[in-house]
Amino acid sequence: MDISSLDEVERLGAKYYDKGERKDLIEILKSYGTNYIRLRLWNDPQTPDGKPYGAGNTDYDTTLRMAKRVKAAGLGFLLDFHYSDFWADPGKQRKPKAWADYGADELEKAVYEFTKEKMNGFINEGAVPDMVQVGNEVTNGLLWPEGQVPNYANIARFISAGIRAVKETCPSAKIMIHLDNGGNNELYKKWFDEYINVNKGEDFDIIGMSYYPFWHGTLEDLEYNMNDIAKRFGKELVIAEVSMGFTTEDYAEYEKLSPENRKGMATKPALCEKVPFPMTKEGQCDFMKAFLKVIENVPENKGRGFFYWEAGWLPVAGSGWATDEALAYIKEKGPCGNEWANQALFDYDGNALPALEVIREYKPRYDRFVSFIERTLAVLAEERYDDFIAMYGSSRISKDGLILALRYLDSCRPVLKIDNPLEIKCDSRRIYIAEYQDGSGCHIDYDLTTDGQPNDLTVQVELLNQGEGYRAVLEDLHAL
Repeated sequence: MDISSLDEVERLGAKYYDKGERKDLIEILKSYGTNYIRLRLWNDPQTPDGKPYGAGNTDYDTTLRMAKRVKAAGLGFLLDFHYSDFWADPGKQRKPKAWADYGADELEKAVYEFTKEKMNGFINEGAVPDMVQVGNEVTNGLLWPEGQVPNYANIARFISAGIRAVKETCPSAKIMIHLDNGGNNELYKKWFDEYINVNKGEDFDIIGMSYYPFWHGTLEDLEYNMNDIAKRFGKELVIAEVSMGFTTEDYAEYEKLSPENRKGMATKPALCEKVPFPMTKEGQCDFMKAFLKVIENVPENKGRGFFYWEAGWLPVAGSGWATDEALAYIKEKGPCGNEWANQALFDYDGNALPALEVIREYKPRYDRFVSFIERTLAVLAEERYDDFIAMYGSSRISKDGLILALRYLDSCRPVLKIDNPLEIKCDSRRIYIAEYQDGSGCHIDYDLTTDGQPNDLTVQVELLNQGEGYRAVLEDLHAL
């Protein structure tokens, strides 16, 4: 989840509730299965005399306060460097005020030094980033005009400088490069070919993608792009930003702004018509179910997850996408206000929405398989062999065969090393998983080997997709 505005909205009075009980936002999100939090970092989001630009005003001190809470909750922390004093996205990538007169060489050095300084700051304060995003939605580059498309050489220089600083300060952190427009396959092929193959940019771990169904094509477009670039570039994929509305009801009374001073929700009626899901609580749930299946279906388990953007940005008075000072800085007329409240995962009063339950209850195919293995191992501990055989409706495995298989699996449990969902290494042994092309299930062979040499026994398991989960059918041990 991205909750970058949290520090600001809490200070302005935002409160969060789960089933009527007031709780900390991070606590609620964790209870619904959140394991990672994304926080953006702006260089200097204020005027020279200290007036904030708004939208969370995520300077180093603000982001650090939230990062400490994230780490204290035992969650992963993604640090999102914008390399700008305010919003950085495909439509604007302004150089920070302090770097305004820098040329390409100076910008490359500044990116490296700024990244290294802030990384060391987080690390020394005990808020070690687990993942780092070097640039935000750099589709059209960063640090314009020097790093603007089509100058991919400078784009690669600047991003590589940030990557080097991350690797030097925190080698264990995963590194992400993030573009928007997740349904645009031609964009991703061109951009990453330029960065990886043409300009030989520093290596990284994850391709981050923004996907907003109002702007970035259909879920089918997203699925095609993810499946293609996973195979084409061999990187893990994460949807770094996603959201879906739960209502079109106005929230003007919450913001307490005059009509001429509030922008209103970003999802205007014309945009809503482009999405095959209604802007209701149920529609938000249905979108998340369909979206999660797209991630699950990425080849080789390279679809690693998502960050829901600004899940808790409530429409409290005083919190908007920009302040008057920010408008003066970016030379825009405005108006201001919160554009995002109807796309959060909490209603306008801070109550957790049903889509959070969809997220919590969703189990990727591989997790369902691991869960099956754990249930199988529990049978051995409790010696409920007949119950297990009856529960899974199998008449093709004997109690003696099951006991032998379970003992083998239990002996492997301490040394299971998950490399990808189609092959699990257990010491010198291997477990092979073949998924059925029609999605109806998968077939697993537990190849029993001794000292790396094939033995004459294999355990076969068939998992049949039953909609909400898998039904397992086990077969007796048999000779190869």
